[in-house]
Amino acid sequence: MEGETLTWNGSAPEGGAVKTIEETTLTLSGESFEGSLSWILTWEQDGGTQECSGSTDLTAVRNTHVDYVDKDGDGYTPFQNDCDDFAPAVHPDALETCDDGIDNDCNGRRDCQEKACAAEPFCAECAGTDLDGDGFYTAGGLCGEVDCDDTRPEVFPGASEVCDGRDNDCDGRIPSKELDRDEDGFARCEDDCNDSDRTISPAVTEDCTDGIDNDCNGRTDCEDRRCAGEASCAVCVANDRDGDGFSTVAEGCGRVDCDDTDAERHPGLPEVCDGKDNDCNGDIPAEETDDADGDGIAACADCDDQDPIRFPGNAEVCDGVDNDCDGKVPDGEVDDDGDGKLLCDGDCNDHNSRSFPGNVEICSDKIDNDCDGRIDDASCTCPDADGDGYRLTGCVLGAEEGDDCNDTEKEIFPGAPEVCSNGIDDDCDGWTDCRDGDCFLDPFCAPCLENDRDGDGASSLGEQCGPVDCDDDDPSRYPGAPELCDGIDNNCDGSPMFDEVDEDGDGALACNDCDDADPDRYYGAVEVCDGVDNDCDGRIPYDERDIDHDGRLLCGGDCNDYDPRSYFGGPEVCGDGVDNNCDGVVDEASCVCPDGDRDGFFMAVCSPGGDCDDSNPEVSPGAAEDCSDGKDNNCDGKVDCSDPQCTFDPSCTVCVENDLDGDGFSTVGGQCGPIDCDDADADRWPGRNEVCDGKDNDCNEIIPPDEVDGDGDGVLLCEDCNDGNSAMFPGNPEVCDGLDNDCDGKIPFEERDVDQDGVPLCGGDCNDYNPRSTPGSPELCNDRVDNDCDGSVDEIPCL
Repeated sequence: MEGETLTWNGSAPEGGAVKTIEETTLTLSGESFEGSLSWILTWEQDGGTQECSGSTDLTAVRNTHVDYVDKDGDGYTPFQNDCDDFAPAVHPDALETCDDGIDNDCNGRRDCQEKACAAEPFCAECAGTDLDGDGFYTAGGLCGEVDCDDTRPEVFPGASEVCDGRDNDCDGRIPSKELDRDEDGFARCEDDCNDSDRTISPAVTEDCTDGIDNDCNGRTDCEDRRCAGEASCAVCVANDRDGDGFSTVAEGCGRVDCDDTDAERHPGLPEVCDGKDNDCNGDIPAEETDDADGDGIAACADCDDQDPIRFPGNAEVCDGVDNDCDGKVPDGEVDDDGDGKLLCDGDCNDHNSRSFPGNVEICSDKIDNDCDGRIDDASCTCPDADGDGYRLTGCVLGAEEGDDCNDTEKEIFPGAPEVCSNGIDDDCDGWTDCRDGDCFLDPFCAPCLENDRDGDGASSLGEQCGPVDCDDDDPSRYPGAPELCDGIDNNCDGSPMFDEVDEDGDGALACNDCDDADPDRYYGAVEVCDGVDNDCDGRIPYDERDIDHDGRLLCGGDCNDYDPRSYFGGPEVCGDGVDNNCDGVVDEASCVCPDGDRDGFFMAVCSPGGDCDDSNPEVSPGAAEDCSDGKDNNCDGKVDCSDPQCTFDPSCTVCVENDLDGDGFSTVGGQCGPIDCDDADADRWPGRNEVCDGKDNDCNEIIPPDEVDGDGDGVLLCEDCNDGNSAMFPGNPEVCDGLDNDCDGKIPFEERDVDQDGVPLCGGDCNDYNPRSTPGSPELCNDRVDNDCDGSVDEIPCL
């Protein structure tokens, strides 16, 4: 603000001309202007120089955020997507100029990149240099930013980065999370939880005794369902009633389940919107219980928890609002032409702001202005009723448009002398009597100037001076003034705007606050370590994200936010190669692995493949298996006759005879070990790892809940990417439906409907970057867009 030029918007007194205008320097302090603005206006009149002066107090002007200021006066602010607020010809509704190197309409494309400019002769050089059809060329110049890979439509300047190991946005860099540093075939964005160790990746089989999440599924050792059949995990399985992989036993079983009757609650489980403590951290997120608008829907399931008429399942009504939270405002509720009327409310042409119910019918414009079904009907006339040579304002005959604000009085017309005491706008300039600049020096108006202390043109007198100034000490407050985001009634209508309140008491009004229900969030707030976007910049700082969902943040002392086993103050676990307590040391001296039975073997939890019973010296790796004592003597996970060492032991002959499927488990029990639940199927035996086959492989009388085919597509949930949609399963051919039909993790580019107009490229959309261009849409005139996708731009007829 400092040093800006003060511009006089009024007229010079009659007979004079503005000569100079001077102002003092503005002083900024925080978000407030301090001091006053003094000015002197001089003009030439009657052979001499006249002058007047005034002063405006600026101390009260506060909370003006730069995004809400329209600096170039084009009707759009940066908050309204004006991409250059210092150029009045650049804004979202501007027409694209095809050869100025500027993105005039702020849609991210300029010059020949705009489809509407493709036919221009100077854009011919672009033809043939966009092989992948993504709208970016290799020619450069007027063709826009150079496409760094013209063989891939998902690669172009400004594209969103996806997990494919490519420079999608053409900035010359491949994001680090897309690199496969340990060359194990997986990058961090592909769920590689340790990209510096090639023995750890989603493709690796889980080692059930090493204290490491080998397969990157977020579960370690006995927490991993693949380890359910291991003998070392038997106690964990026995104490896991809900089958979620987490038990009520801490020793050797990992994290303790906080609710062993509910499979939707266990440590590390992502929070979902169900009102439960899913991750067992002791807290139910506020958004799962809060219902600020009282519509019966929790904040996490509500698209707008501040508006009770917006929630999933609500009926749509004609109000221009997405009532049912489906992410779309129905077509009939969009006011495309900005005339304040919706199609569902009777607007007969929502592409023309001059056509809506109740509008005045204008003559000879070939438009049904009042939506009565008739164009230029009999009621439409444009006479010069008072014979003053001016037709009534709003009436159009031929190329002439009337501008007489009163066609019944001959003395009232544009340019007529303003009478300063008759209560009439004589010259049709919108100002009456002493509020008209022509009456500036009229003696009749002297009381108005005397009673206008703040110099805003409105006085405290009323009468001939017009509407009374509600605050004659504040130049930002007068009848008709624009409302500012300051908590003040600027236009003197009795109250400020509805959003000029501070509900959360953080000092920022709702009109300038990204969340007026949270006092810790407002523009300019200091970021604190709480996982929240405090400063309202649209980003949660990286060190506040809790990527591993261990309830600890990097800014709060978590030294590895990719491993939930590692956090400040955590217990140090022996032999896992992890700095569990974030003290900078792995497996420090306080972490010991005793040999309790002194048989020369440390317990298995400290040493992979170690002693499975460190209290019995007769039990250790390599010991001879006793085939009848009911113990796993050699720590191989097999007991008595189920151990290969006992195959030929006489006491085990009965086991072999009653093992028809040869899987090592019989129907006898006793020294033969657990009874085989199906001795005709070698894929089913006690302790076997569950596989995705729809069978009870581990003989626990439970078929895992993900071994079902919910959508009837022939593929089980454990192998199906979406078991609620029969059109999505591995190997299914891709069709034009916007779904990942073949479950490869990608929706084909031609199915994405990038502009969200309801029609993808494969469905006939000729330009998926412009929602104004879809098959069957009405062709609009002069917008340089092929609206109906028939291959022609602005053809006849068009609207």
